[in-house]
Parts: sequence; structure tokens; C-alpha cells
Amino acid sequence: MLESKYLHRLMIIFIALVFLTTCIMLLWTRQHYHMYEQELIEQNAELTGSIISHHPELEEDIIESILSDENNTEVGMEILEKYGLGDTEAYYRIHDLRALEEKMETDAIWMVLISFGIVALVFFFYVVREHKKVKELNRYMNRILNGDYSLDIRDYEEGEMSHLKNEIYKMTVLLKEKSDGATKDKLALEETLSDISHQIKTPLTSMYVMNDLLSDSDMDADTRQEFLNKNRKQLERIEWLVSSLLKLSRMESGMVQMKHDRINVKKLVTKAIDPLRIPIELKNQKLVVNVKKNLSIIGDEAWLTEALVNILKNAHEHTDEEGTITISASDNPIYKEISIADNGCGIDKEDLPHLFERFYKAKTSKSDSVGIGLHLAEKIVKSMNGEILVESEVLKGTTFRLRFYK
Repeated sequence: MLESKYLHRLMIIFIALVFLTTCIMLLWTRQHYHMYEQELIEQNAELTGSIISHHPELEEDIIESILSDENNTEVGMEILEKYGLGDTEAYYRIHDLRALEEKMETDAIWMVLISFGIVALVFFFYVVREHKKVKELNRYMNRILNGDYSLDIRDYEEGEMSHLKNEIYKMTVLLKEKSDGATKDKLALEETLSDISHQIKTPLTSMYVMNDLLSDSDMDADTRQEFLNKNRKQLERIEWLVSSLLKLSRMESGMVQMKHDRINVKKLVTKAIDPLRIPIELKNQKLVVNVKKNLSIIGDEAWLTEALVNILKNAHEHTDEEGTITISASDNPIYKEISIADNGCGIDKEDLPHLFERFYKAKTSKSDSVGIGLHLAEKIVKSMNGEILVESEVLKGTTFRLRFYK
């Protein structure tokens, strides 16, 4: 069996044409056989009539001889040869069969030409149709090269040409996705640069003002040290802002390939707490950790640490001095959960639906946060087949639940 549907189709057409030509030739042969048979009957009738017209008394003997099964061919041939009529040429001369033979030869030539013409015509139309398809593909490819990905060239017929069309369509879809992705990345980069520029402008302005004040030689040492500390905080804020925006840009552009390692949750939480231990101690906040030692999740440890740090930072900033931050973890047949709860100022119901939006700042927020940390945390958790849920009540506190589905 032929694997190529295109060759299979050509073979079917060829067989059909051969069958058609054979049928025509058989019909032609049968027709001329009847013509030749009729000619022989007429010639025998003419010969019989001629004999009987000269010898009427032999009529019954001739008819009886025709109807009998007796074979007198040898005797007849001997008589014909005796008078020089035994060869074919003499027979044709007497009975004028040359014209019939010539007619049959002419008809045979015409029949061959007609059959060849039918075959040639069928293949011509077939080639023309395939040529049109090739020209259509050529036009389609030119439009793709010019950036037009809106065409749909899919073909549901059988054959190599249809298969080629479908493969080209798949290529078009991939090119469109890459083009859209490149455009999206470009817009994202422009947006990120714009965001960085906008967010850095405020701390830079503050630093310029403080720098001008520091140039005053009459400023006392305590005030100068206070301004230097404020400048340092602004620099740290700029550093964190740029770092977070670049991380967010990498996440949104698909440049980050998340690992799928087994992570011990206890160690993960400890690692996330480390950069915030001093700020938490300075506010006399109580940190409670209830996580089993053997609990683990699958994910990227570095990025999960980033997400937890951002959520813990949010809890720390919105919890008053001597407040409590509780970190716990649980496991059930559907998901594993890490929760971070605080007894801080809480979040207004109007702000909850927008909490993870980029650069959104809640009305109840008392910190100088720019609204990047929670947005980045959500992106990270979602990329690991998880989600973040928030429960909050104003003046009572907030709980963030990070769920990782199995």
C-alpha cells in the first residue's frame, strides 16, 4: 500500500484512465467486428445469389450445404487455387475488402489519438489545479513574510498538498505567537522602564533636597546624621524598587524557568524570615512559627523565598509595635498551605479585589510601599500551580494563604 496519499491519488487516476481507454477500445473493436461480420454476410449473400441466378436448380443444394455441418474448406481452397484465387490479395480484389480494412485502420488511429487526448486533458487539468494550489501557497507565504498572519489556509482534504497547507498554517500560528510575544515583551519593557522612572522620581527628589540641606556648613552633627540616614533609606528603597521591577519584568516576559525541587517548608520559612529579623525586633513584634519539620512542597526555592519575603514584609509594615505575626503550614489531600497572619490594621473590603494589582496601594496603608511586592508574590505562586487567598478585617488583622495544589 502506498504511503503517499498524493501518489495514491495519481495511481487511482491512472488506473481509471486505463480502464476508460480499454472500455472504449473494446466498444470500438466490437463495433468494427459487427461491421466486418455484416460485410462477410453480404458478400456470401452476393455469391449465393450469383450462383443461384445462373443455376436455379442448385438452390436447395446450396442452402442444404450452408445448413449442414460438413466441412468442405479444403476442397474449396483447391478449386480457388486452381484459378489463382487462393491468396489474400486476390480475395481482397474480388470482394473489395481493402476499403473496409483502411477504414478500420483509420478508426483505430483516431481511437488511439482520442484516448491519448483524454488522458492528456485529464492530466492537464489536474496539473493546472495543482499549479493553482502552489501559486496560492506562494501568495500566502509572501503575505506571511510581510507580517500578515490573519489568513487561514487549512485544508481538510486528503493528500500531500493539504498536509503541506496545514503544516504551513501551523507555522503561521507559531510565527504569529512569536510576533505577538515579541510585541508584548517590547511593551512590557517600555512599561517597566516607565514604572522605574516614575517610582524612582519621588525618592530622588527627596534625596536632592536633603543633599542641598547637607551642604549647609552650619548644620549640627545630629541633624546631618539624621539626613544621612534618610538618604540611605531612600537609596535602599530605590535599590529594592529596581530589583523588584526587574524580577517582575522577567516573570511577566516568561524568561524565568521555574525549578521543580522538593523544598522543606521549615527551612524555606526560616530563609524568608532572616532579612526581616532586625526590623521585626526593632518594632518589638512577636514572630510565631508553627511548621512541621518533615513538611515539603515542590517548587523553586529561590523564587518562593522572594514571594514569602514580600508577604512577610507587608505583614511587618502593617502591624503595630508589639504586634504578632504567625506563620503556619498544613497539608491535606488536595493542597499544601502556608499561611501568614498578623493582627495589624487590616485591609478594607474595597481594597481586597485590587490587592495584587501592580502599583496598587490600599487606602489603609501607612507604609511607603509602591505596590509591587504582593503583585510579584502572586505571579510567583501562580507559576507553581498555586494561588494566594486573603482574609482581612479592618483593625483586626490579615491572613495570607499560599496554596500549592497537588
